[in-house]
Amino acid sequence: MTLVFCSSCFLTVDFSSNTVAKETILMDTYEGEETIEVMMEVALQGETLLPIPHKEEYIEKVKEAVGHILSWPRHLVIRCSDMVISFM
Repeated sequence: MTLVFCSSCFLTVDFSSNTVAKETILMDTYEGEETIEVMMEVALQGETLLPIPHKEEYIEKVKEAVGHILSWPRHLVIRCSDMVISFM
């Protein structure tokens, strides 16, 4: 079991280079689970549809999710700590 609290990340939709938002991982409890609980901080592509709509709040677009906690598919989360920056 891995517990991660408050780790910055970028969220993608469809594929890993399609970044739509910046978020904070609130809790990542099990490596085997398919989703991670995140808090939406900044929408980069607001009109994009969420991969998992938040049905209780009727949130379907990235811009509507800012400030909300939601589940995001694990394979579409890029942790800032995993990013490599290269300078030319």
